[in-house]
Amino acid sequence: FKNDDDFFGDLMANAEFEAEFIQRMNTWIAVVYSTTRVNQIVDSVQDRIEPEILDHIARWQPQGGLSSLNNWNNYVQEYRNFAPYRPAIILGQMANHFGVTNDTFNLNFVVNQNSGGSVLLHSVDFEVPDNYSAYYFKNIPITIKAEPDKGYRFVQWLETGSTNAEIVLNT
Repeated sequence: FKNDDDFFGDLMANAEFEAEFIQRMNTWIAVVYSTTRVNQIVDSVQDRIEPEILDHIARWQPQGGLSSLNNWNNYVQEYRNFAPYRPAIILGQMANHFGVTNDTFNLNFVVNQNSGGSVLLHSVDFEVPDNYSAYYFKNIPITIKAEPDKGYRFVQWLETGSTNAEIVLNT
């Protein structure tokens, strides 16, 4: 058996897999690492932990642990401050690692919930949320698919005029 690094390396040797990985990671950046989402999670975790922090400080400060509630709040704020920068940092790291230019385009979707269908990205059919916006690397294909709800049919993409429900963008 190969270790996980060898297996992933073998997958990345496939150009189609690598392209899908790169563009899917861009979607991940826009959804998972969005500043709004990260800050909501930080706020939620802070709300859960804060009632315990004074006891934590009393227990661990003598051994060099957290010194004050203000100190803890400053650490939490560092997470909030970093959140807006993380997407650009990851994009830069990916461009450097994969040897692609940091030349990107912004893909925007305004999906009306009453439109009678969904817009899906990638081979895993990631459903695009309302008012979705993300940066993708140019010259690396990205698959976009319209999936009509039951009783509806796909007519065309307004932007391209294509009547194919599945298109591949390669700008």
